[in-house]
Amino acid sequence: MRAIYYPNLATNFETLLLSNDKAKYLIKVVRIKLAEELKLLDGKGRITLTKVIGISKKEIQLEFVSSQLLELHDEIDLLVGKVKKDAMDLIIKMAVELGITKLIMAKTEHSQQYPLKSERVDSLIESAIEQSNNPYLLKIEESLLSEVDFAYYDFKLCFSSEYEKALKLNHRAKRTLLIVGPEGGFSREEEDFIDTFVDGKIHLDSPIMRTPTAVACGVGLIQGLRR
Repeated sequence: MRAIYYPNLATNFETLLLSNDKAKYLIKVVRIKLAEELKLLDGKGRITLTKVIGISKKEIQLEFVSSQLLELHDEIDLLVGKVKKDAMDLIIKMAVELGITKLIMAKTEHSQQYPLKSERVDSLIESAIEQSNNPYLLKIEESLLSEVDFAYYDFKLCFSSEYEKALKLNHRAKRTLLIVGPEGGFSREEEDFIDTFVDGKIHLDSPIMRTPTAVACGVGLIQGLRR
């Protein structure tokens, strides 16, 4: 079912009139039809199901059907050294699709130093929300490694280019941090610093992964360990 990101949505409406760019896109590109259902995602966990009851050239009228608030039970945050723009765009979209709660872009010795463009980032997140039907908005922040609150997390897993450390995931862990280095990896000093905090370090017997690939593998590993 098609979904759109619609923040600040009231929970008690009977009908709603869409007259923004999303309405134009749904009418002209998607060619949405009468009686078709449409999900509205507010970015805070609420999914509102509506039905199309009216269509004009620039507007869509929606009728409320139902609403539910999905509770966020477990958090997976991602700490990654900022990579090149195309790869970073992919990581942002993947983070939304994989259900990452917060993306921390770490400033490291080998990370890229370009400034983030908020409009570009917001557009990527919004597009990924609508593609994946993820009801939660991805939080993004930039930070030095020394400023990250590692103590907040119940379990911390780091992809390493050097060695593996035994994985002992606490199945009751509610807050997990996945750490992935930038292109070129972490420096020796950064590896030593991270090693004082992590509960598990993993090195896969595979060709060198791009950072986005390591992110996807890491989230899959965490989800598998939780079973």
